[in-house]
Amino acid sequence: MLPQGVGYESKGSGTVVAQNISYNYFAQYQNGWTSQGNCSGTVSSDGRQITATCSDNVLGTFVSAGIKQ
Repeated sequence: MLPQGVGYESKGSGTVVAQNISYNYFAQYQNGWTSQGNCSGTVSSDGRQITATCSDNVLGTFVSAGIKQ
């Protein structure tokens, strides 16, 4: 969900080489918007966390983070 409360679904693909990650995605938002972007960043040494900087044609540049539960 975006900070503005708008839900979305996204799909994409990418690569992981050592601890470096890069991926492209396409997103469809509940308000009818669509966007696409690309991200690059790192995977933690234990493989549980990803941090990436993304560039999106609608949202601009932002940092994305994910933690495996």
